[in-house]
Amino acid sequence: MSLKDWQRSGWLVEHQVERIVGHLMKPTDMFPPRYHVTTFPNPEQLRAIGDTL
Repeated sequence: MSLKDWQRSGWLVEHQVERIVGHLMKPTDMFPPRYHVTTFPNPEQLRAIGDTL
């Protein structure tokens, strides 16, 4: 799968997302790992996540 395909599919690199919005996420006890969010990212944070692709 090419980078362009990954971008289209919405896959994100977890550590990059955690760096930007990790403070909004609370891990659960589920497997595979899942998170609850306290609030959704604001437009600036979404742009920053998009810029990491």
